[in-house]
Amino acid sequence: MNVFDLLSGQGVFLIFCVFVLLFIALAARFVSSRSSSASGASYKRLDTLLTPAERSFYGVLCQSVSDDVVVCPKVRVADVVGVVKSNRSSWQISFNRIAMKHFDFVVCGRDSFDFKYVVELDDSSHSGSKRVKRDQFLDDVCSSLGLPLVRFRARASYSISSVSDEISRSLSLGDEVVSENVVS
Repeated sequence: MNVFDLLSGQGVFLIFCVFVLLFIALAARFVSSRSSSASGASYKRLDTLLTPAERSFYGVLCQSVSDDVVVCPKVRVADVVGVVKSNRSSWQISFNRIAMKHFDFVVCGRDSFDFKYVVELDDSSHSGSKRVKRDQFLDDVCSSLGLPLVRFRARASYSISSVSDEISRSLSLGDEVVSENVVS
């Protein structure tokens, strides 16, 4: 078979099919390489869910609460707070305000997982103006829902009895938001 035979009817068709298959294979490879790279972003696995300060407080908090509740760390606000249905634009704006925020700890009923109260651990980052606005927003949301929110300042150590007493005091007073408490 010489070059002129390949350029005849069947030869041209055969060459065309080979090029089409090559094009499809290259296109498929290109598409799969783009989708597996997660849109060009780079990701890494983090070591732990909680910061050392949150982990320390979590241990004390779990020992400070009654046996009929469970402490859930880092719960997305949108998993606790729903947005009232309205027009799509208003709903989206309201949802966006809570979608990327989380509560440090949500205390739920052990069997029903109903929300009892929220605990926030405030470290030095909470004094920045953006963080103050974020905290005020969460305070307002919890208050409007009647969901108690208890704030503790981050400390080097915590007393189980002090944390338990502060939670009991806050809940018995019906405080919807207790901030700036001092617990040693």
